[in-house]
Amino acid sequence: MRSDYVPALRFALLTGCRRAEIVGLTWSRVNFFNNQVTVTGKRGKSRTIPLTEEARELLWRLRGHQAEAVFTYVAVRTREGRERGNRADARPATSLSTAPAVEPRSARDGRGRSMLTESHRQTAS
Repeated sequence: MRSDYVPALRFALLTGCRRAEIVGLTWSRVNFFNNQVTVTGKRGKSRTIPLTEEARELLWRLRGHQAEAVFTYVAVRTREGRERGNRADARPATSLSTAPAVEPRSARDGRGRSMLTESHRQTAS
């Protein structure tokens, strides 16, 4: 397991929080004085969770790593799907012979019919 996932996973095991609650946890929702966190879960409902000593220590060690989000990680892929630090897949192919073969596909609607065929039928009517 990646080391940057460990604090979030440990917090989940210690508190029973759901993934979305952990990912959305911000420092403004952590109350060290009262030993509790307020998380926002399903359908925007908030709930307050008491912190055990172990969960509190985990959060205390993470203070100062990031200004807003409690749990952070290093992204492996960019939004475009490329691996970080790997610019090779961002370069265009220099010739068609080196480009990977792409299997032609047609757009289909939910019933498995070609959308092009459907649009042709509608314009022919």
